[in-house]
Amino acid sequence: MVSPRLLRWSILWNAYDYEVVHYAGKSIASADALSRLPASCLELPIPSPGDVLMLEAMQDPPLTADDISRMTAKDPVLSRILMRVLKGWPNPEVTEEPSKYWMSFNGHDCMCCVPLG
Repeated sequence: MVSPRLLRWSILWNAYDYEVVHYAGKSIASADALSRLPASCLELPIPSPGDVLMLEAMQDPPLTADDISRMTAKDPVLSRILMRVLKGWPNPEVTEEPSKYWMSFNGHDCMCCVPLG
């Protein structure tokens, strides 16, 4: 008797002409390593969240919210999107550039003249 799963595999593979070739595990190091249980290793201490957050904090960020706000006001497309977010979005505009934002305008929010999305 053959299990239904093996029978399905047998039917599938009978459509092909193939030859099974055995390779020793020593010649396929990656497959051999994956087939083994990991060796016991030393327990590494888990850092406390405070240490991790301290490492992730940037001292001098490359851009501030004021920089982004100024650049958004200068950009013609983003300034129109910002106005739409602040004052309400009318029917979709025909122009192609703002139409990218129309599909997800409900997800946009604004904080200090910086569009968040």
